[in-house]
Amino acid sequence: MDKTGLLAARLRKSTRKGDNNALKRDGYLLANIVGKGMDSVAIAIKGENFHKVLKADGRNAVFTLAVEGDKDYTAMLKDIHLETLKNRIEHLDFQVVSLSEKIKQDVALKVVGQEMLESKRLLISSMADTVVVEGLPQDIPDEIVVDVSELEIDECIEAKDLTLPAGVTIDLEPDYKVITIAGSKMQKSLEEEEAKEEGTTEA
Repeated sequence: MDKTGLLAARLRKSTRKGDNNALKRDGYLLANIVGKGMDSVAIAIKGENFHKVLKADGRNAVFTLAVEGDKDYTAMLKDIHLETLKNRIEHLDFQVVSLSEKIKQDVALKVVGQEMLESKRLLISSMADTVVVEGLPQDIPDEIVVDVSELEIDECIEAKDLTLPAGVTIDLEPDYKVITIAGSKMQKSLEEEEAKEEGTTEA
């Protein structure tokens, strides 16, 4: 899976609050690169470039971080920290990875076919927003598509039903219920009314 994004970065020689705020005013995002056996590297990335690459390559892309004055790092996004009140990125964490070593990573579930459930007055009563998968960094998908259009009441999608790329496994028990379908209150009311009408007719 070819999804490597190139990101230019600069070293943060100072991490003082005043210097960090100056970088933010200039349109930079603050970030750190972490990895086994290495000290954390403080960097800054142009926010405009980051959002452009993220949109093109996805949340789970393998990034080449070209750090000016240092070296290139092969890394994946570990965390995106948001400012709660302003709903904007406060800080990024990148994890150095090896393309020959498996990792575990959160992957978002993209549910499709919900309009069919609505037409049948059915609801998704429980679901996980993300699941943990394991595989080589370059094989980790950005999302897992889950089609619920054919499901009926009390049916479910279990971990073993999810479609994953070759070489990628899910870190859940096979029978773990990722999605369960239930009837809506409206449907239950209609069923109760129908049952009453049948009872009246029989009487």
